[in-house]
Amino acid sequence: MGENMNLKSINKNLLTAVLIIIVALTAIIFTADKAFAVVTATVNSSIGLNMRTGPGTGYDVVITIPDNAEVTVIEKGGEWSKISYGGKTGYVSSGYLIFKEEDKPRTGTVNSSAGLNVRTGPGTEYPSIYVLENKSVVEIKEQTGQWYKISYNGITGYVSAGYIVIDEDIDYVYDEAFEAALNEQGFPESYKPYLRNLHAANKGWVFKAQHTGLNWSDVIAKESKIGINLVHKSADDSWKSKEPGAFDSSGQYIEFDSGGWIAASKGIIEYYMDPRNFLTKTAVFQFMAHSYDSQTQSKEGLQKLVAGTFLANKFPEPGYDTYSDALIYAGSQSGANPYVLASMILVEQGRDGGGKSISGKVSGFEGYYNYFNIRAYASGIYDAVEYGLLYARQQGWDTHIESILGGASYYAKNYIKNNQNTLYLKKFNVMNGIDKVASHQYMTNIGGAASEANNLQAGYSASSMITFYIPVYENMPASACKLPNETGYDDFFENKTTVRIYGDDRYDTSIKVAEAYKKNEKLSGFDNIIVASGNDYADALSGTYLAAAKDAPILLVGEYASSMNKIKNYIASNLKTGGTVYILGGTGAVSKEFESMLGGYNVKRIGGNNRYETNINILKEAGVTGKEIVICSGEEFADGLSVSATGKPVILAGKNLSSDQIEYIKQAGFDTYYIIGGEGAVSKDVENTAGKMGKTQRIFGQNRYATSAAIAEKFFPESKKTVFVFGETFADGLSGGSIALSFEGPVLLLNSSNTKQAADYVRKAGVDRAAVLGGPALISDNMINSII
Repeated sequence: MGENMNLKSINKNLLTAVLIIIVALTAIIFTADKAFAVVTATVNSSIGLNMRTGPGTGYDVVITIPDNAEVTVIEKGGEWSKISYGGKTGYVSSGYLIFKEEDKPRTGTVNSSAGLNVRTGPGTEYPSIYVLENKSVVEIKEQTGQWYKISYNGITGYVSAGYIVIDEDIDYVYDEAFEAALNEQGFPESYKPYLRNLHAANKGWVFKAQHTGLNWSDVIAKESKIGINLVHKSADDSWKSKEPGAFDSSGQYIEFDSGGWIAASKGIIEYYMDPRNFLTKTAVFQFMAHSYDSQTQSKEGLQKLVAGTFLANKFPEPGYDTYSDALIYAGSQSGANPYVLASMILVEQGRDGGGKSISGKVSGFEGYYNYFNIRAYASGIYDAVEYGLLYARQQGWDTHIESILGGASYYAKNYIKNNQNTLYLKKFNVMNGIDKVASHQYMTNIGGAASEANNLQAGYSASSMITFYIPVYENMPASACKLPNETGYDDFFENKTTVRIYGDDRYDTSIKVAEAYKKNEKLSGFDNIIVASGNDYADALSGTYLAAAKDAPILLVGEYASSMNKIKNYIASNLKTGGTVYILGGTGAVSKEFESMLGGYNVKRIGGNNRYETNINILKEAGVTGKEIVICSGEEFADGLSVSATGKPVILAGKNLSSDQIEYIKQAGFDTYYIIGGEGAVSKDVENTAGKMGKTQRIFGQNRYATSAAIAEKFFPESKKTVFVFGETFADGLSGGSIALSFEGPVLLLNSSNTKQAADYVRKAGVDRAAVLGGPALISDNMINSII
């Protein structure tokens, strides 16, 4: 006993020493890479990946991260890496992570006092489409010889590389306090890469999330109403609305404001409203607060901002030496940021001050001035300038200083103090509830806020302490909305009202649908392709959410060599290098033989013991985001087909929700459950179970056709495109969810006796284009003509 006690005492000291060494080594392992540029990584484990409290399996599990989830890497170690996910921090096995560097926009600054031409191609033989001002900051897309392809405020083109100074590339080093601040603010993951890049270069900047509480699609629908947002008629065709009301009876664009301003397309509205597109070092200034601050807003800074413009000149009236003096005084009196006031004036009156509203010479309104173009829009017998000057005369703005003081006061009272305290909110009124959206907005030019932001940065030093208020919407797209491409709205339909999509059989039809999807999205190929059985409808329906998440078509394959070869050949011609083929279901659904034909490709099979387990595993693979989920029958597939176009995750239900389904739903954190179909399709027991976890809404009609129309009315109240599918057999419609997602329109079920429900929806929503899945033997021309 005594010998054991002495040995224990000796071992205790030895153990202490060893532990000290281990801790020191661990510290070395996890601090050696401390100053590496932040990277993200994707989980690569079909059963998920445990995050632990320390670097080893002996530590407690904090959370299990789903397969394919993206995580932020804090410290990249050997066998274990420290990561952040969902607001939690811990350690995971490095072997189950696919590391990738975060994408960072490469920017450059124009260095040409005479300005710089943006051309349609890489050479002086191409025409100029825009002239960039000196010191403009552009995003560099690629280089072709001595030319850069650049993007600036929604304009894409080529500039001479010799006149661009590449901005210093500063890597973001993981900042625990900054990451915690982003999580505390509730910024979505898709915002964070942009904010990290801004933080790397500007440590004094603070970013606040403005949670609008508004659904993204609801906001876009209101802002897309004809006449609310405008583009110039010289803009690319994809920026111009093709909706009813944008044209007159002769087919000419209607000018909603003098000077050639016409209705903007939904695509360009989405681009300008998505804050993620403007989280760059210049564009972010549209999110800066507009209140007056004498500590950061000085005459010296203002003079830098207005250099080279008419506002750098002497003030045209006694009492003030320069425009800067007048603007600083106007800011101090009104409570408005004088830099913002200057930027607004430059946008409204031009950098040369050539705007008629400040000339004092407009007939009938001589001697009156409207520097901010307040209420300057066409009305009755007046054009925009005249109507604005009518307001100026009513206000007594018969001197330059009265117009500036009065306009500044008007802006502060009606916008800064009305939850519209940034350029973005001045343009898009989204912090006063959905009823106020698309009303009380300062300008109609869709790019107005972005244009004004480009002027603001010049007034601030790199060390300025600035707070930016960045809007966040509910149910936003997973990534930033892209700038509409340069092809027109009718490329897919080729000026036809309807287009049929069908092949020799269901497998060939799925290829035709994939081609239609590719054409509508202007793609050269796919990064991902999904393959499901053409005989087991459940897996294909489950795959529609995966298709939305992966921007992928769904191809159907059968058990015979002819269909397998057809699908394999299509994959070979259309899957991009490094792309992934997702096979849905076990080998009983899609054979091992077919999988073996895909040797050399990245193939991932997602299956389960039954359709319900496969369904959950598919959702896990997709990485579900958002709080809404759809529950529909796992036995009857008509309702599931109708709801596939919504892009929402779908749970297939039997008579009851299984324990595995309930566990998944709880872990995913859903709070809204749409029950599709009557109680004969989805039982009351299922609805009651869902009701215990969140709010429920049942969407149904007297039959599958009425239910289909009800789904369309709920989720697509104003869609302009739709997809018609035969409602008796589902084979042709199984792959149609992807094209409906591309259209952002519903799937409507039809048969010869049930067209009225679809026709009523089409008239109510204003649908003017439709894709028909299936030949005339299933959906006749007469049926289509009775609907659209």
